[in-house]
Amino acid sequence: MNELRERVLIYAATQRDVEATCKTLSNANVLGTKCTSLEDLIAKIEEGAGAIILAKEVLNVEVVADLSKILNSQPAWSFLPIILLISAGDLSHLSNDTQFLLKPLRNTTLLERPVRVSTLLSIVQSALGDRKRQYEVRDLVEALQVSKREAEDANQAKSSFLANMSHEIRTPLGSILGFSELMSDQNISEKERSTFVDVIKRNGQQLLTLIDDILDLAKVESGQFTIEAVDTVVSDLVLEVLVSLKPNATRKNLALVSQISADVPKRIRIDPTRLKQILMNVIGNSIKFTEKGIIKTSLTVLQPLSSGGPKRLYISIEDQGIGISEEQAAKLFKPFSQADSTITRRFGGTGLGLVLSKRLANLMNGDLRLEHSEAGKGSIFGVEIPIRPPLVPDLSDSIANFSLEPQADSLKDRRILLVDDSLDNQALIGRMLSLAGADVKLANDGYEGVEKAMAGDFDLVLMDIQMPKLGGREATESLRRSGYKKPVIALTAHALQDDQDRCIAAGCDDYLTKPIKRNELIHTIATHIL
Repeated sequence: MNELRERVLIYAATQRDVEATCKTLSNANVLGTKCTSLEDLIAKIEEGAGAIILAKEVLNVEVVADLSKILNSQPAWSFLPIILLISAGDLSHLSNDTQFLLKPLRNTTLLERPVRVSTLLSIVQSALGDRKRQYEVRDLVEALQVSKREAEDANQAKSSFLANMSHEIRTPLGSILGFSELMSDQNISEKERSTFVDVIKRNGQQLLTLIDDILDLAKVESGQFTIEAVDTVVSDLVLEVLVSLKPNATRKNLALVSQISADVPKRIRIDPTRLKQILMNVIGNSIKFTEKGIIKTSLTVLQPLSSGGPKRLYISIEDQGIGISEEQAAKLFKPFSQADSTITRRFGGTGLGLVLSKRLANLMNGDLRLEHSEAGKGSIFGVEIPIRPPLVPDLSDSIANFSLEPQADSLKDRRILLVDDSLDNQALIGRMLSLAGADVKLANDGYEGVEKAMAGDFDLVLMDIQMPKLGGREATESLRRSGYKKPVIALTAHALQDDQDRCIAAGCDDYLTKPIKRNELIHTIATHIL
């Protein structure tokens, strides 16, 4: 392409003149291209050229008209230089006929023969430099147009995303608020009350998942996301995902099945939380977009991509859903977009799950991709991550020893100070702790929390971070300066890594992000005091 931009087209009355001009240019490392006819010249102009050298003898009214037509049809940025070789005396005695003949030709430099080689080369180089700048302007304009289109598309995608996000947040929030109001009715039955609680929990979990995805994607995009490496029983992890998703599948009469190849190791070293998050998103999507049939999760081992490289765990998720077209697949892993707006209206969702899952897989040096899809017949997604051997070969084959439902006496006789300015949080978290057998005392702000912690014999302090008067980090720093040695666990609604790091730096032993989950709360406390 650059060669076409830099060539000089030569059209003269005789082949001898053309050959001589080409040789002169070649000696100066300038590409001269012969044109055997007007049609040949016009064809090469359309292909691309840096300049044209014409002999006046080839021009007449018809030729000039044809040349003028092709030159005037060029884009606005194009002003192709023409070097016209005229006979001796023509330059100083241009006749009216000659002036009329040349007037339609744009950007023309006249050279009177005999022409000095140095003069010709100087004018050619100047013309090529001018032409190069024209092409640079063209490339810049095209780049700006592409950027403008991309920016407009991105703005449109973000606007659609925000509108859809509003819908996705308001829908479960509406259910939570509506059924909470219904529960205050004294006339509802216990069965109805139980149903309402299930609806509230389900919609609350949906809302929490959405917010977690938004925060996780923000952390990935900002480079604040870290990947852990933990010895993990793969079969247990997959089973936990399928058990979690089974109620959603059961409501649609879908079957969830799994198959693990014999060559898959029992335990590998991975980030179990992130792999679980990927599988929850991918399998959850398959459930959402499948009306009937089965969803199959298969695990196998792939050989190394290169000599000495690690083997790879490959997880295939195959459904019998609506399928994805090629056009839709192109948008599948792009932020702020979904495959199709009609799909969004029909099935809901924000399109963040697969985007985040692919980023997470990439952070684990793996990948998530759409392997195959056919409209109306289903899709196959593939998750691939390197297999790293476990650090401790003799660990129990279980990814979690902590009960999903805390025992009533798991914190029996443990004294815990809960520092939180929210009465609702005090009631909620206090009740969770009391059900586990703990003796709970309350403080309404950081100052009161420091005073009670120093005066009382508590096993552990739960410290809200954002409070009036004195924040949780400042209160913890004050306790540590005063020599307080008991564990302090931060309670924070800020889930970014920087916020968590600041809690630890302030002296907190651990942190929990809001909304607080009961089993996670009890398990974290037990880790520090039992």
